[in-house]
Amino acid sequence: EWEWSEPIPDAPDLFVNGGPEVLIHKGSVFLIYSAGACWADDSSLGILRARADADLTKPSSWSKSSLPVFASAPEAQVLGVGQSGFFPSPDGNEDWIIYHARSEPGGGCGDTRSPRAQSFAWKPDGSPEFGVPISAGTVIPKPSGLK
Repeated sequence: EWEWSEPIPDAPDLFVNGGPEVLIHKGSVFLIYSAGACWADDSSLGILRARADADLTKPSSWSKSSLPVFASAPEAQVLGVGQSGFFPSPDGNEDWIIYHARSEPGGGCGDTRSPRAQSFAWKPDGSPEFGVPISAGTVIPKPSGLK
């Protein structure tokens, strides 16, 4: 159900998952996707995982998380989390997520969304730990190795 956020008003049976991005880490392939649509305040990120040496064309190679791995944080005024991307710091010592979100509810898909970025860690099982979205305007350290 967490993937089934607000449908399009004119198409109540249409739900949206999209914007897939791939992370490869320690023998695993992760497909992170937007669960829910840009107009939904509760959209989030989901994840699929497969072994890197598996046949990635077979659905049976993949496992899917039953919960979102990165979600809106109303207490931090971060709503409508979606469309992620990933990059390493310049020195390769950190991993970062970039995504879009809104600070106010009901902003839809228009110009109220802004790009956000923060570092993330890796769990002992080798999967990404994105943490909790931080509020806009929060000062964060620069990616390591950035001059």
